[in-house]
Amino acid sequence: MARRVEDVLAHGSYLARTQADRHSKATGAVKAPSALVQVVEYRIDGQAEVIRLITSLMDHENYAAAELAELYARR
Repeated sequence: MARRVEDVLAHGSYLARTQADRHSKATGAVKAPSALVQVVEYRIDGQAEVIRLITSLMDHENYAAAELAELYARR
């Protein structure tokens, strides 16, 4: 999960640090290291539900938030 906001980007998305799922300790699974990700939040057609797209594509100038949201919706 992306929990800790590191930086807010000009186009509205933000960079966040991921943390391993808490359940991994209980199952004895190896805890993944934290990673920096870009989080894009958007709504579809004015709906109340916020969709959060978490991506490792960090270059926000080449991968704009609106473009990522549109591509993901088509996926």
